Amino acid sequence: MKKLVAILLVLTLAFSVVACSENTKGKEEDTNTSGQENGSENGVDNGDEKSPETVIATVNGSDVTVGEFVEMYQSEKARYQQMYPATDWTADSGNGQTYEDAFRAMIMQSVVVNEVLYTNAITENYAVDQEEVDSKLAEVKTSFGGDDKYEAALLANKKTEEQLIKDIEKSMIIEKYVVEKRKPIDEFVPTNEELEMEYTMNSKEYNQITASHILVDTEEKALEVRLKLVKENANFEDLAKEYSSCPSKEKGGDLGEFKFGEMVEPFSAVAFELPVGEISQPVKTQFGYHIIKVTDKKDSLDLIDKDAVKASIQSKKYKNMIDELVNAADIKMMDEENTENTENSENTENTENSENTENTENTENTENSENSENSENSENTENTENTENDEN
Repeated sequence: MKKLVAILLVLTLAFSVVACSENTKGKEEDTNTSGQENGSENGVDNGDEKSPETVIATVNGSDVTVGEFVEMYQSEKARYQQMYPATDWTADSGNGQTYEDAFRAMIMQSVVVNEVLYTNAITENYAVDQEEVDSKLAEVKTSFGGDDKYEAALLANKKTEEQLIKDIEKSMIIEKYVVEKRKPIDEFVPTNEELEMEYTMNSKEYNQITASHILVDTEEKALEVRLKLVKENANFEDLAKEYSSCPSKEKGGDLGEFKFGEMVEPFSAVAFELPVGEISQPVKTQFGYHIIKVTDKKDSLDLIDKDAVKASIQSKKYKNMIDELVNAADIKMMDEENTENTENSENTENTENSENTENTENTENTENSENSENSENSENTENTENTENDEN
């Protein structure tokens, strides 16, 4: 199986779905339409072509359905669109996928990871009392400000109260399981050596600088401003107020303290290499031409926030824990078109050295079976592309 990248959204399955439904029905339909534009290119359909009960994967013997994917997709996309309304979902996300495709893949992965957590929790006898579930349900009802709005929300989501209660119980079991499994990680205190190693390997994530800039439209104007600063020893703040087109001009060009990834890369690449007090050459970005002056740097473990390094180490430990659970899980995707961006499918990219294909029943479309060591007993290899060495 491929390694599934364990991207676990911070979700409560019941609450995100119901809260989303408080928006207008029209907004819900807009979200649904947005997903349909991409069909099943990167995940599953939004339900028009497949029934909500259609099984798209099994996780440790438990079914994952189209309905579960659609619920999470719609609620999380609505949430994202509220936070980032200007997102161009058709634009390249930077890895050869559109933002829409990448988002759908992430949701598919998250549905699967949630099911891994839930099935593990059930296996380890995690449960919640009915009183806890009833209390949470009462909170949900109260949040809508009345039974009428609550019932309307259920109707808009085509969900019964019984289904909602099951969602609540499931999300609470997952939460209880994760909290318990995280305890050793949350209590972990890294040594100075571990902090130093993490910082050394990922210093860009932690280093901070304080800088000011003057933003102008042309390189000629930028050179003119720089000449005033360098040759005439003009005051940077005064020139920022006079020439800069950035709102920071009101503060003399002061951008405050920031990390590398918080500014566009051409700007950060120059700013983080610039010695304190020096004036940069003009730096071109999509905003124009910048003249940069760094006024302070925090570029050593002694100067940065060590708690941020500790938190990063803990986060990586948690991700490793999730990865281990996912890798140990029995995950099967039901349909090739539903697995294009899910990294834990049956069609592993590198099966050249796979040692366990003896009982594979459906290898018709397997692309990489050239070197499978034990394909003698594959029953259905009629359409396998590379069966030259298959003895049977």
